[in-house]
Amino acid sequence: MPALTDKLLGREKRISSNIEKYSKLFEIDPNLVRALITQESAFIPDATSPTGAYGYGQFTGIGAKQVYRDIAQMNEDAADLASFTKNQASDPDVGIKAICAYLWWLYHVKYANVKDKAVRLEASLTFYNAGGNPAVLVVRHGGHKNALPFIQQLPKNMRGQSEKYAPQVAAWFLKWHGYYKKEEDVVTPPPVEVALPTGDVNELSAKHSALVAILKWVGSTDNDVDVFTNSRDGLTEVTIILPGEN
Repeated sequence: MPALTDKLLGREKRISSNIEKYSKLFEIDPNLVRALITQESAFIPDATSPTGAYGYGQFTGIGAKQVYRDIAQMNEDAADLASFTKNQASDPDVGIKAICAYLWWLYHVKYANVKDKAVRLEASLTFYNAGGNPAVLVVRHGGHKNALPFIQQLPKNMRGQSEKYAPQVAAWFLKWHGYYKKEEDVVTPPPVEVALPTGDVNELSAKHSALVAILKWVGSTDNDVDVFTNSRDGLTEVTIILPGEN
């Protein structure tokens, strides 16, 4: 899987606010939207496929029709997409909104009855790329991996790129999630108020109190880290639980 290059990151930044706005409106993870756009167009607004798919989300005429005929009628937040055409898919505002509305329809409506969220997502992505035939197999066989042998038996015009599409988008999702997680992690810890020692040998020194306070702050701000403290016998014990193995 290619890396998030400087050019790719630069193009993404131009529409990042649109992605955040509409992914929130339609209850879709913004990094999933980024992943899909990366796979479809690499954030090139007027990208055109050999089959005529166009724009950030590579909309076809059929996909655009589903947006304006069906989705715009189901969700009032998508009502202004009632005149959407694939030629608008390169518009940073309209095109991104159409992608998010389409993903909303797939994940929250079309496959809402699929209880396993991973399977529901894989079916949604498979449908986005190749339509209902391979997506049905993903649901029927409990995931893309299990469905792959059956997808490969479909005629080429039915399976499209569905043999690899969902896993590729998932890989891009992990890259975007990691990228934005790192950005979120670059924050300044709050000022730590430390009481100076009063002379009692059992009290922590100022520098040790500061260290404990910072560790507690990390535990309170990072869902993957737990910090516990326990004072006894003149000592303060600090336990830090981190994910992974050393």
